[in-house]
Amino acid sequence: MIRFLQTPGRVKKLILGGILLFFCTALVVTLIPGVGSDFSSSHPGVLAKVGGQEITAVDLQKLVGNRELAGPIVDQALQYVVGQKAMLMEADRLGLRVTDEELRDFLHKQFGSMLFPKGEYVGDEKYTEFVQGQGMPSIQEYEKELKTQLLLRKLQSTVTASAQVAPEDVQREFVKQNTKVKLQYAVINGDEISKKINPTETELKAYYDLHKAAYSNPLPEKRKARYIAIDIAKLQNQVSATPDDLLRYYNEHKDDFRQAEEVKASHILIQVPAKADTKTDDAARAKAEDILKQLKAGANFEELAKKNSDDKGSAAKGGSLGWFQRGAMVPEFEKAAFSTPPGQISGAVKSDFGYHIIRVEDKHEARLKPLEEVKNQIQPLVAALKAHQQADSLASTVTTEAKSQGLEAAAAKNHLDIVNSDWFARTDSLPGIGTSQEFGDAVFTTKEKSPPAEVGTNTGYVVFELTGVKPPVVPTYVDVRSQVESEYKAEQTNMLLYKKAQELSDRAHALKDLQRAAKELGAKVETSEKLLGPTDQLPNLGSMGGGAAVAFSMRPGEISSPIRAGRNNAAVLSVVERQEPTTAELEKSGDQIREQLLQQKRSEILQLYAEGLKQSLQKEGKIKVNQQELDPYTKRAAPDTSYNQ
Repeated sequence: MIRFLQTPGRVKKLILGGILLFFCTALVVTLIPGVGSDFSSSHPGVLAKVGGQEITAVDLQKLVGNRELAGPIVDQALQYVVGQKAMLMEADRLGLRVTDEELRDFLHKQFGSMLFPKGEYVGDEKYTEFVQGQGMPSIQEYEKELKTQLLLRKLQSTVTASAQVAPEDVQREFVKQNTKVKLQYAVINGDEISKKINPTETELKAYYDLHKAAYSNPLPEKRKARYIAIDIAKLQNQVSATPDDLLRYYNEHKDDFRQAEEVKASHILIQVPAKADTKTDDAARAKAEDILKQLKAGANFEELAKKNSDDKGSAAKGGSLGWFQRGAMVPEFEKAAFSTPPGQISGAVKSDFGYHIIRVEDKHEARLKPLEEVKNQIQPLVAALKAHQQADSLASTVTTEAKSQGLEAAAAKNHLDIVNSDWFARTDSLPGIGTSQEFGDAVFTTKEKSPPAEVGTNTGYVVFELTGVKPPVVPTYVDVRSQVESEYKAEQTNMLLYKKAQELSDRAHALKDLQRAAKELGAKVETSEKLLGPTDQLPNLGSMGGGAAVAFSMRPGEISSPIRAGRNNAAVLSVVERQEPTTAELEKSGDQIREQLLQQKRSEILQLYAEGLKQSLQKEGKIKVNQQELDPYTKRAAPDTSYNQ
C-alpha cells in the first residue's frame, strides 16, 4: 500500500527490518485515534502536525505513488508519516545523528559490488542509474531517505540495547519447542451437537429481543440492473494468432527474448570474518584446500557442502545457487564462475566472504532466442492482445447502439445475452461478472432512468442499465431471522460443547482414566501413532501448536482440562509418553533460541517505549490531526487496495 514499504527495491528490504517496522506500527496504530484536533480554518491543506512539522496531502501522495488518496489508505499513510516524524523528533531529542561517513559505510557494505567494484566508485552517472532503479528521483533524495531510515534504526538500537536473555530462559524455551509427546485424546464434536439443536420460534424471538441492538444496523442499499457482459477470456478462445501476428509481435519485442549470459553453479563457502588475522585466514584456506582434495578423490560435492559450507541457505540444497547472471555475485566469485567450464570445479576462490569452491554445472551464452523457440510463449500474448482489442471495440459498439436503440436491440444485433439481475448489494457476486468493484461502483453511483453505460472490469466490459433502487432499511425480525437462528445455534452449541467436555474432564480426573470416562459418556478415545512436536497435526484435534500445546507442559498420565480442538470441537487430553531434548541438542541449537528470545525482548521493549512516547507527545499536545481537512479524503470511496509486487 505505501510505496516506500512495498516497492521491491533491495534497499527497502535491507533498511526496514521487522523490528523497525514493528516500532512504527506500535507507535502509530494507537497514536492517531486519541490525538487532539484544535486546528482552525487558518491551516488549509495541513492534515496533521507533529511538533512544528506539518503533514500535507502531498506528503502522503509521495508514499502511495499513483494510488488515489481515499478511504483507509489515507489513514494508514498518515499513521506511518506521523509515526516516523514522532520517532525522528525523539532521535533528535536524544542527540542521535547519521554522519556522511556512516552513510558511505552503509553503501559500501550493502552495495559494494554495484557501487564500488574492486574498491573504486562507479561514478555519478551509474550511481544515478542505481538510485533511479531504487525508485528514487535523485541522489539527494535517495541519500536523505537512507539517512532517515538509518537514524530510525539507530534509535531502535539505542532503545533495545538493554535487552538480555538469561541462560535459564533459553533452556526453558528450547525444552518447550523441542519436547515431544504421545497422546490419548477424546474429542467432543460440535457439529454433531449443533445438528440436535432445533430452536422454536419463541426461543428465536426471545434471542432476537435480547440482542436487538446487534441487529439494528440498516440493511445496505440494493439495486437491480440488466446488463451485457463482454468476457475477454471467451473472446480469446475464439481468436487465433496468425504467423504474421507472431512475427510482428516478435520484431516489436525482441528485447524481451534476449537471453543474458548466465551460469548454473553450486559452491562451498569457508567463511572468513571481516578483518580476520592471518592465522584465521590461513586456517580457512587450508580447510578449503582439504575439501578440494576430497573432491578430486571422488567425494560427493552435495554432501561436503551440507557438512562444511558456511552459506547455510545453499548448504541445505547441496550448495546449489541455481542460475545467475553477471552482476549478481561479488566480482571474484563471478569471474571464477563464468570462466570455469561446465562440469568442472574451481580452485579455492577468495572473496570478502571467505574461500569459495565453485562447481559449474551448466552455462547459457548470451543470445537472441529465435522466433521458433518462443512461438508458444508469444501465441497466448498475441491472442490476448487481439481479444482485448476486439472486446474494446465491441463494448464501444454495443454502448453506442444501446443508447440509441435500446439494450435489447444492441444485444440481438451483436449476438449477445442480456442478464436481468435480482436485487444485489454493492459487493455481491453476479452472473457473468463475479465480484467486481468497478461494476459495483458504476451501478451504485448511477442515477435512476440514466441511459445505458459502459464500465471496464477485471474480466472485460459490462454495458448496463439501472432498473431499480432499494434504499437502506432498518431490518425487521423477518429480515434477519436466518442470521438470528445461526447465531443462536452457535451460542447454544458452544455452551453444550464445553459443558460436555468439562463433564468428560471431571469424570476422567475422578477415575484417573480418560479411556474409561470417555466410554461412560459415549466419546471415542484415539491415540497418536508417534511422538508429536509443536508443528504436528492430529485428526479432529488440529495443530499441536493450538489448544493442544498444553500437552507439552503435562507429565505422563496427567489429564487436561477441556481445550478447543480445531474449528468446532472440544477435547480432553492425556499424555502417554513424554520425550525432552538432550543437553547436547541444546548446545547445538542454543544460539538460535537465544536470538529468537532476544528479538522478542526487543519487541517488548520497543512496544513499551513506543507507548510511553505516544503518551508523552499526546500529553504535550505535540500531535494534532486536522479532521476538517482530512474528512474529504477519508470519506471518498476507497480504491482497490490490492498491489501486484
